[in-house]
Amino acid sequence: RDVAVERHRLLAEKDDRHARESLDRRIGSEVDVLFESKARESTGLYGKTRTFHSVISDMPESFIGKIVRVRIAARSGKTLVGHADATAAGILAPVGGEAAA
Repeated sequence: RDVAVERHRLLAEKDDRHARESLDRRIGSEVDVLFESKARESTGLYGKTRTFHSVISDMPESFIGKIVRVRIAARSGKTLVGHADATAAGILAPVGGEAAA
């Protein structure tokens, strides 16, 4: 039993390390984010990338339901933190709608 517990602990540590490293590699990159709702524990919005990574960003509520190009600035736990283009030219398209000009 002790061996199984230790193996589980080691695998969990390795998985956490891999997840942190994977998210850290995204810092500085631009990703498309579908904003779904207001963020629960911070100001701004919560959304998901095309690869289902969680992102929070300092976006106004009017961006809920839109896909926005976001530059990833940091990681907080297992969540990416990003900022949209200040000109809002990064808006790609509302869900179910036409691409923004």
